[in-house]
Amino acid sequence: MHHATLTRSLLCLALCAASRAAAAQSEPAAAARPASTHNQPAAQTPAQPAHGTVGADGVRRYWMADAYLCGGFNQLTLALLSGIRFRWDQPRSDNLLLDNRRFELGVELNVNPGFTSVGAYAEWTPLQILILRAQTDLYAHYGTYGAIMRFDRPDLPFGDDLRDVCAGCRAGFNQRVLGRAVLQAQLGPVAVRNQTDVGFYALHGDEPYYILIEHDILAARREVIVVNESQVLFEPYRRPDKTGLFVGPMYHFARTLFAGVQRQRVGVFGEWIFHRKLGPFARPRAVGFAGYHIEDRNRGGGFIGLMGVGSEFDL
Repeated sequence: MHHATLTRSLLCLALCAASRAAAAQSEPAAAARPASTHNQPAAQTPAQPAHGTVGADGVRRYWMADAYLCGGFNQLTLALLSGIRFRWDQPRSDNLLLDNRRFELGVELNVNPGFTSVGAYAEWTPLQILILRAQTDLYAHYGTYGAIMRFDRPDLPFGDDLRDVCAGCRAGFNQRVLGRAVLQAQLGPVAVRNQTDVGFYALHGDEPYYILIEHDILAARREVIVVNESQVLFEPYRRPDKTGLFVGPMYHFARTLFAGVQRQRVGVFGEWIFHRKLGPFARPRAVGFAGYHIEDRNRGGGFIGLMGVGSEFDL
């Protein structure tokens, strides 16, 4: 397996992570929606879970888990993402902005050919249109496909050919502290979503610069990376059971502040969601992405294509 294969696997990991985030963060219930929005995209409005317990204060408390398996087109690559979380859902509100408020604590595990990471997070939804998250993770690089490779200057090339040789690579660890803000809105069959991540990464080692494999970008030993992704999703098809297809354009921007590397990507995102339970799978879904790098010092352009399947599980 060469590095291009690894890159597709990591991009798929990011794609499935975005799908997990969209599924976990947006669950407005139908009773609080006005009649004009009865056909809102299911991608943004999965059914409220019926499990858990409701206390005297009206707060619903329950456990959930999820798992996603991803792979690149025409590549023998796999990436597995899984997590478990505990939620506190506030009582329903007739005010749309105040409906669907919640708080949750969770842990996540990501396994792929480049690294394994484990993290814990806290997420708060103070308004239906706003989600805030704080997270910390530890990344373990295997020293093979995901080895830490030394770069002494930020202007050096870091393409696939150079990394296939991987001279001076080593196993190791880095840590991340992440802050995230999500803004989302929906009207009828159209939903828009913008996610901004600001992550601080600390490498355990003396390399001045290295490849931040999670984002396939050059980073300083102590680095801040800003990632922004915007989506506009449309619902061209829905079955009576609310199973449907959701598709639309997306734009991705990433920049490492200290290494000064910037990337822009455009593409089309699609998602097929089941809104009924299939055996142990509470809310199964399939996701796909096809895109093109419009700015990337490492890639120099090029198309990408990814797919993933996964589900939530009621505990």
